[in-house]
Amino acid sequence: MSGGAAASTARTPSVPNDCAADAADIDPDRVSFTRVLRLVRRSATGRVEITAHNHNFAVDADPLPPEAEPTHWDLNDQTLEGLRHRSLPLFSVQYHPEAAPGPHDSHYLFDEFVRLMRGPSR
Repeated sequence: MSGGAAASTARTPSVPNDCAADAADIDPDRVSFTRVLRLVRRSATGRVEITAHNHNFAVDADPLPPEAEPTHWDLNDQTLEGLRHRSLPLFSVQYHPEAAPGPHDSHYLFDEFVRLMRGPSR
């Protein structure tokens, strides 16, 4: 892996997204400023969400390995804000969905998490 687990925890407070990127062998990228409220587009629906950030790191989207599917993009600087693994039950976002600045823009992420924790439907 390019980054390694020790480097992951040192480079960004958005640990879930960083760990998911690290597992897919995607490198981090530093953005030039700390971002607070950002507009993020969900790829699956085209819907724009208001999101809360408190970091200046992003996942390097160039290139993404084939098993990583981009799911969210920052509309201002075009950084990758979310990804999902194509075959494993894994997804992450670079922002804080629990902050709910939208106020309910990211609730679907928690529903998806619960669905993945329950496992495949029978």
